[in-house]
Amino acid sequence: DNEKVDLSKRNQTIWLYLYGDSTTRQLMGSVIEENTGNVIRNRELKEYVREKCMPQVEAANYKPNHQFGGAPCYKNERTCHMNFEGKGMKLTYDWKHFPLEPHDSYLFGKKNSFFSNVSRDVQKKTYIITGMGLHLCSHTTTPTGRKNLTHEKLLESDIHTYIHKAKSTFKGDMILLPDSKYKWGTENHHYDQERCMNGKALALNRAARQTDGVHVVDRAKINLDSSNINDNWAMHRSAFVTLVTWQHIKALINTLEIMKAETNR
Repeated sequence: DNEKVDLSKRNQTIWLYLYGDSTTRQLMGSVIEENTGNVIRNRELKEYVREKCMPQVEAANYKPNHQFGGAPCYKNERTCHMNFEGKGMKLTYDWKHFPLEPHDSYLFGKKNSFFSNVSRDVQKKTYIITGMGLHLCSHTTTPTGRKNLTHEKLLESDIHTYIHKAKSTFKGDMILLPDSKYKWGTENHHYDQERCMNGKALALNRAARQTDGVHVVDRAKINLDSSNINDNWAMHRSAFVTLVTWQHIKALINTLEIMKAETNR
């Protein structure tokens, strides 16, 4: 029963490393609420991260009205670390736009990178949770509304490269969060966005099947009802869907922890 999963009963601290876009950031809110009782609405959480968290090391530094469109996504390039005393859990949220970014080298480079300096024992209790898809599709639309399919395919192929790069350094488990089957509308560009999102979800699932230690929690199955959207932006998940996604992630982590304990006996 997902609701009864309690990761705090584990003997060692579990490190949740949320590395992804704003829908991944929403999971941070669910983790904070569960561990502190504080409810943070999505917009409040976004502003908190932008104002209180430290700038990313080797951030991509996207600029609006350039090749990435008009969204000020550079404001999201932040890293947050939180410890929940007595809960057996610590949390990091780290922004990720595309499959391959300069920040990946800071985290997973072969020499003196962030995770190369984290002990193997700690890595084994760490779960990198990555959600991406929306930005891969929205930023491959030209100012005229046409899709740059060449750029889109390149970003899709980068998904496998990102997984391989991360796993070459990081020895813990990764959890991917495909997100597809959106109901955008009935105009042609809506269908094109749905096609793109579904394609990225398939690529994430394929990468997980091909790589040991990589797992999937499929948000598409959780979010089939198109009414499950946040009230301030249609691409954010509702609080309910985000909470259910977090419960699925907890159940998966709990299963993996049990399996590791059995292996180490």
